[in-house]
Amino acid sequence: MSPKLTISYHPQAKRVLEETIKRDDPTAYSSILKDIQTLSEKGIYPGVLPRNKLKKLRGQKKNPNPFWRLREGNWRIVFAIKGNEIKIVWIGRKDDDIYKKFTSR
Repeated sequence: MSPKLTISYHPQAKRVLEETIKRDDPTAYSSILKDIQTLSEKGIYPGVLPRNKLKKLRGQKKNPNPFWRLREGNWRIVFAIKGNEIKIVWIGRKDDDIYKKFTSR
C-alpha cells in the first residue's frame, strides 16, 4: 500500500476551484474533490480512476515529474507529483490558452 499523498494547490487554482467551479458547477466541484481525494489515498496507477479522467499529458513523456490531467466535464485540472505530494498547478476550462501550453508538444 503506497503512503497517502498530500495535496497542495497553487493559489490561483485553489481560487478557481473554491469560487468559480463551486458557484457555477457544484456537481463537478464535488466530483473533482472526490477524485483528488481518491488519488491522494490510493496513489496514481492505472485503474485508480476511469481511463478517460486521468491522463499523463503529451509532451511530458520523458519528464521525470510529468504533468497529469484530471478531466471533469469541461473542467481540466493539471497537477504534478513530487515525492509524496500532489501539486495542483492549474484548474480551468479545456479551451483556455494556458491549458493548451500544457498539452502541446
